[in-house]
Amino acid sequence: MVRRFDATATVLLPLTIDLSPNPGSYSSSHTPSPLFDRVLVGALGDDYVYMRFWHGLKATVAPECITAYNDLKLSKKHKYVIFKLSDNFSEIVVEEASDNKDWDTFREKLINATSKSKSGTVGKGPRYAVYDFEYSLSSGDGVRNKITFIAWSPDDAGIQPKMIYASSKEALKRSLTGIATELQANDPDDIEYDTILKTVSKGLAG
Repeated sequence: MVRRFDATATVLLPLTIDLSPNPGSYSSSHTPSPLFDRVLVGALGDDYVYMRFWHGLKATVAPECITAYNDLKLSKKHKYVIFKLSDNFSEIVVEEASDNKDWDTFREKLINATSKSKSGTVGKGPRYAVYDFEYSLSSGDGVRNKITFIAWSPDDAGIQPKMIYASSKEALKRSLTGIATELQANDPDDIEYDTILKTVSKGLAG
């Protein structure tokens, strides 16, 4: 049975099934509350699965995140920046900013990322990242750059970290102006270079 989870700061409470035929529709036996956000977290066949998040789970964005992002966007000092939640889940911070152009190195850092739940359990961890893609057009019309936001949330990550990362994502995105593309990745195959480049370039890369 698929269940939606309602979350408080420390407790997960299984509620009724919440499946909708499309992201625009929503029906629930629970009265909507301004204290909760509804976030799309997956799909089951043709239905979409949602979770509701308490506003108290949202993390704030550390100033260093904006500084590192601007160094990537304006100064081209970095090729990518990886962000994570602090150990107490209260703040989004910079985990690494690098000028390394090797995609596989960046990809492995996401795949090997870990996160600790509030109970102390360590497992696979979600991350946010921005990557400055540069590619040549197959038409020969020059080179393009697109700053891409990647929300990495592996399927085998813990439920609690995934929930908090999902509910805090918009706060980080709003702080980073100039993002051209956003991608959600849940599996190592989702972050293969050719796969992402095709999406980012809309198939126009040569």
